[in-house]
Amino acid sequence: MPARVKVQINNKETNEIVKLVSEHVAKSERHLCGFLYPEESIDTDFEGYAYLLTKDKKLYETIAGPAIFLDDSECQNIKTGDVIQINAKHQYFQFLYRVDGNANCLFVTDCCNSHCLMCPQPPKEENTVELGQLKRLINCLPSDLTEICVTGGEPTLLGQDLIALLKQLAEHCPECHVHMLTNGRNFKDMSYAYQCLTTGLKGISFGIPLYSSIGEIHDYIVQAKNSFEETLEGIYNLAKLNASIEIRVVLTKINALHLKELADFIYRNLTFADHIALMGMEHMGYVKLNWDTVYIDPETYQESLASAVRFLRLRGMNVSIYNLPLCILDEKLWAFARKSITDFKQGFDEACLSCDMFEKCGGLFERQKDAMHISPIRIYK
Repeated sequence: MPARVKVQINNKETNEIVKLVSEHVAKSERHLCGFLYPEESIDTDFEGYAYLLTKDKKLYETIAGPAIFLDDSECQNIKTGDVIQINAKHQYFQFLYRVDGNANCLFVTDCCNSHCLMCPQPPKEENTVELGQLKRLINCLPSDLTEICVTGGEPTLLGQDLIALLKQLAEHCPECHVHMLTNGRNFKDMSYAYQCLTTGLKGISFGIPLYSSIGEIHDYIVQAKNSFEETLEGIYNLAKLNASIEIRVVLTKINALHLKELADFIYRNLTFADHIALMGMEHMGYVKLNWDTVYIDPETYQESLASAVRFLRLRGMNVSIYNLPLCILDEKLWAFARKSITDFKQGFDEACLSCDMFEKCGGLFERQKDAMHISPIRIYK
């Protein structure tokens, strides 16, 4: 399903975040909702809804309030419960939450205090994510939501606004577990770490990158002085508060051949980590700018990857491989490979369709197909 959908919108002055409903809700809730009404028009009450979405051209042209015209293919892509952000000026909407999505997230800022050489979404100088829109988005989420990712940019740059958002999420979705993707550096402030862990959420965990056991190398990849020390201090503060911590290692030319040393460092210094994710690189953003510095053929580091996985697993640590197709990996590593790629970013090569492991493989990023040596696996002769 595409992240953005081009449509016809009758009011170019109106932009809004709405949750899609197909049955009437209380009038007090309608300002948050887009009424999904794809069938032939009949008499009904649309008063108070932020938007009407319909494939009835006559209804679209005569409705008094803001409306979106959908064709049949667009109707197939949207579901009751989805949350969309409408851009009337440029005539499209984009999905912010999908009921059948595999990686729903709250993107809270596009600023960051790190500038990682392989960042797929380079940070901006000024934050363009409006706090009011984030609050509205949370109110549009299903109240029985059980998990969501909070990401950016660097979420902790929001300071107390992040705490407020987490508290709102805890109140609106009392069963929700949050997995926050953060560089962890601002958790060197113990009081701030404590505040993030005491917002009333059902649960919260932290995915924090560590790229090398050598401070200078980690700092070089992150492009931020003292980031290695700050990251470790933040991790240790979270650990003292019994937080659930995932260590995330993106594999680049700079670190992929030295994974055994990093695995040893993690085992000796971060034994409390609940999970270690060894991650293939996404080929977009800063990766294109720094291609010669960061790109490495995944086939080149398979021995290093296997050695690190074996080392950690034999010592009882929970380790996974993200973002790499099974045909790239040694068969002994298949059990550690996860379907980790966001559904709308996921791609498959034409050769994948004849692979005996197609249903079990997580595929690859759509934009990395040309840089991968895809070869169908043959198990059943």
